[in-house]
Amino acid sequence: SGTIQVKVTAVGEASYLSQVMDIIKQAQNDKSRAELLSDKVAGYLFYFAISVGMIAFIIWMLIDNHIDFALERLVTVL
Repeated sequence: SGTIQVKVTAVGEASYLSQVMDIIKQAQNDKSRAELLSDKVAGYLFYFAISVGMIAFIIWMLIDNHIDFALERLVTVL
């Protein structure tokens, strides 16, 4: 029967597999510039939608003075 020889060049944290796993973890934790920009835009979009909804509610309350109709417009805008 034959034998097999294995040469270990690194163990533990220094091994190739460990280094690949560290790179993958780092890539998963770091956000790209596009992700950071989209998070920022989403924050502004939230406040913009709330503001437009409130403006629509106020305008319809001034025009029609029926809260149910104005609330429908508020919910529709949101």
